[in-house]
Amino acid sequence: MRFFKKQTTPKSENPWQKATRIVLNVLLVLALGLAILAAVYAKSFKQADTFVFGYKPFVVASDSMAPKYRKYSLVLVKKDAFKTVKVGELIAFKAQALGGQPAFHRVRQITDAGILTKGDANKQADTQLINADSYLGSEVWHTNLTAYLVPVLKTPKGIFFLVVSPLVLVILLIMAIKILEANVRKKDTVKSQKGGSYEIQT
Repeated sequence: MRFFKKQTTPKSENPWQKATRIVLNVLLVLALGLAILAAVYAKSFKQADTFVFGYKPFVVASDSMAPKYRKYSLVLVKKDAFKTVKVGELIAFKAQALGGQPAFHRVRQITDAGILTKGDANKQADTQLINADSYLGSEVWHTNLTAYLVPVLKTPKGIFFLVVSPLVLVILLIMAIKILEANVRKKDTVKSQKGGSYEIQT
């Protein structure tokens, strides 16, 4: 007895599916890398002397450097040589008045005894002379965005927004990708059915 059996062409991954898979893998790797980096920096925040690849982020503790640097501004400090410090630079150092916690002030004068600093918003210069032991590094980058975000995130609504917003975005992204994949899969099925061939079997 002879009958016709429909043969379909092997299903292959279309360009859209391949691109989606690559993007998801890249996002996964980036998320993992950011999580590891955040964990490393979170640990380094607790120790003033701990730098990662020669850099360390610090959070400004007061408005002594206003208006350029606000309280809660984020400053990236580079661990460089004490002898390279110049007048006018913003440096991080262990402040005796803060119990050894880091402070960020501008270099006002360099003497043989040490470095004299002053906050831009302060009327008087600091009494502490900075030496190589108390010097932490110089500023290479900063942002005042955190000065506005941190006070908000310290509230219950801010914490809720910080936790829920990324989760909602991830869910929406996954849903959009699933819908697009379903549409592409449906089109591939229709094309596969139309493009099939027939073989006579005995």
